[in-house]
Amino acid sequence: MRIGYWLKHWILSREETRDAAVDPVLRTRYYREKPEHVIQLLQEQIGMVLPGWRVTYVDAKRGELMVEKKGLLGTYDMMLTVYRLSPMRAAVDVVVSRRGPIGDFGYGYRVIERLYAGLGKTLKELEERHTKIFP
Repeated sequence: MRIGYWLKHWILSREETRDAAVDPVLRTRYYREKPEHVIQLLQEQIGMVLPGWRVTYVDAKRGELMVEKKGLLGTYDMMLTVYRLSPMRAAVDVVVSRRGPIGDFGYGYRVIERLYAGLGKTLKELEERHTKIFP
């Protein structure tokens, strides 16, 4: 990893995912599941995957969730957006930011990594169950 890219993650107070991200961890994730179901899973899984985070706002029609964590180093906000690609496909983008004048020291990057890992694991288990029921 380039030294400038590494420093940027430590200095900035905002981290976000997108399709064309250089880092594979920060790429948009696509799931073969109903978008409404993905939103519901996110609401249920946030506290388990990311301890200390709590859902503060949900707009299911727009596919948005606001999540917040208050800690010793300040308050962190996370915006999760679930896009409907088709009736059975969804994409999830994440923006994590820290309120305050200095960076988050790579915390947003680690939060995104843990969130995607937990969500991917849960959705993979559900997909395997569906495959066993409906071969």
